[in-house]
Parts: sequence; structure tokens; C-alpha cells
Amino acid sequence: MAIMNPDWSFIPYHGGGCAQGYSYGFAQAYNACCFPYYSWMIPWPLTPVTNNWSEVTWELNQTGIGSLGDKYLQSSLAAIGDSWFLTLPILIKIGPFCVVLPTTPKIPSTGMGISLNTKSNNWDTFYLLLFDILHNKNTSYLSMGKVLDQLNSAPCTGPYCRIIQLILVIGHTI
Repeated sequence: MAIMNPDWSFIPYHGGGCAQGYSYGFAQAYNACCFPYYSWMIPWPLTPVTNNWSEVTWELNQTGIGSLGDKYLQSSLAAIGDSWFLTLPILIKIGPFCVVLPTTPKIPSTGMGISLNTKSNNWDTFYLLLFDILHNKNTSYLSMGKVLDQLNSAPCTGPYCRIIQLILVIGHTI
């Protein structure tokens, strides 16, 4: 499965063109926010295939490794779907062999993964706040002091409201 540009050329895998690693995240995000409300379109929850490389790849995405575009998409999907876990394999030694149990415990780690993915770009507050609000989880990675500082330092008209700023400037000069 690959992602294409609008001109039908393939995006290289190292540029984010491999979509299989996102399939688990998209399915969990859909189930968390859309399934109860849009069940008339798809009348069943999306069931991500478990124990395949898509789930393993999705869990590896929480390490903070990847391109800038990957990190914000991964963090968005994880915040919406609460879909990152640390999987702890249970090994049993039988003679000279080690056997991994097929069902292994999963520890929720979405807050930690969002923090690892977004802290270097100073995005962590927004994704962690989204995760906290959608899932009513108080994560220790979210600093409310930092949230308030960022909100208080934001321009009143917003970062993309250049027309209003231009009108205000022209209005003052007339």
C-alpha cells in the first residue's frame, strides 16, 4: 500500500509514502470518534488486524523517530484514537528454547508517545491537551502552565488573520 501525489507519482517510502504503518492508527481513530455517529455509512467498527506488522509499526511510531510530517500525523491519530501501547512480551524458557506467549500485556502509553513525538517542536501541549480532553485522561506529560503561557502569548486575532491586521494598520493611517 503506497501513498501517491496528485499527479499519480508515488511518494517514496522514506518521504512518508508507506501507508501501512498508519492503518492501525486510522482504524483506532475512526472507532474512537466516528463509529458511533457515522455507523449508517460503515455499519461496523473498523477492526485493525492485530499482531501484524501494521500494529508493530504503529507502536514503533511513538518513539519520536520520523520526519516532521510523520510526527504530527502520528500524534493526531494517537490523540484521537488513544492507540499507543507498550507491549511486554512474556517469555517462558522451556529447556534451551524461549517461547513467547501469544497474548502479551499492553500498557497504555499514548501520552508518553505524544510527548516524545512533539516535544522537540514545542507542539506537545496542543496534542496532549487534545488527548486529555477527548479521553478524559490526566496525563503527567501535560504542563498546564505551558498551555497558559502559549495561549497568553498568541495574537488575539490569531496567527493567520493577516487581513484584519492589514485593515487595522490601514485604518490607523487614514
